[in-house]
Amino acid sequence: VLSGLAKAKVHPIRQGIEERAAVKCVTAEFFLNDIEEPRWLVSGIVQRGYLYALTAPTNHGKTAVSLVMAMCVASGQPFAGCEVEQGNVLILCGENQDGFRLRMLATMESLGITLADIRGKVFVLPQSTGLEFLLEQIKKDAGTMGELAFVLVDTSVSFFTGDNENENQQAYAHARALRELTLLPGKPACVVNCHPASGASKDLTGDSCVPRGGSAFL
Repeated sequence: VLSGLAKAKVHPIRQGIEERAAVKCVTAEFFLNDIEEPRWLVSGIVQRGYLYALTAPTNHGKTAVSLVMAMCVASGQPFAGCEVEQGNVLILCGENQDGFRLRMLATMESLGITLADIRGKVFVLPQSTGLEFLLEQIKKDAGTMGELAFVLVDTSVSFFTGDNENENQQAYAHARALRELTLLPGKPACVVNCHPASGASKDLTGDSCVPRGGSAFL
């Protein structure tokens, strides 16, 4: 289940009292004029500047689907019959880097993509650490990547900074950290592979595929 989360315009994760006190009320005209036309990365499915949770139980294809999407964006190939906006891709690879490397090679082979086709277009962070500890370095590295169109996070739990994904405040803080990725140069779309709550049923309905953290995360 692919869930769209809130749009990219957010305040920094941590703000001083002085910054919060400086926020001003604006007119309705100013507020409504501060809008951008939707920019589809994958036509009708994924928009630039938005964060999405792709949720399914383990071994149900989250990585496979999102990796195909990433490679299609990098190469400009349609995804599932939908046109894409070609652009640079950043992959945060936090689970089983060796296995992911083989999946990536297999995906490229199945799509007829060579390393020459994606040279300078796909970047990988092979790391498993709390995202809040990595954000500043990611922002610095992104400055050398050109504008990004897509960020793939595999998986949410691999970059969770807290100790309990189902705890509301920790889940909310994690979502805010993930939304920072949509503010990287180019305002990329960001898809985060998520596991459902531990008590979710296995019927694969929308209700059972709410990501851990539930409504706080969404």
